[in-house]
Amino acid sequence: MSGPPLARGLKLDLGIAIIAMEVAIYKYWFRLRKHL
Repeated sequence: MSGPPLARGLKLDLGIAIIAMEVAIYKYWFRLRKHL
């Protein structure tokens, strides 16, 4: 157990948000490369 449940939930949400952001950037970059 590492810290209170709230902190763990926040860390999990942050990780999901970062992954979603990376996926969005990757998709945008791929689309941009295809147009060039």
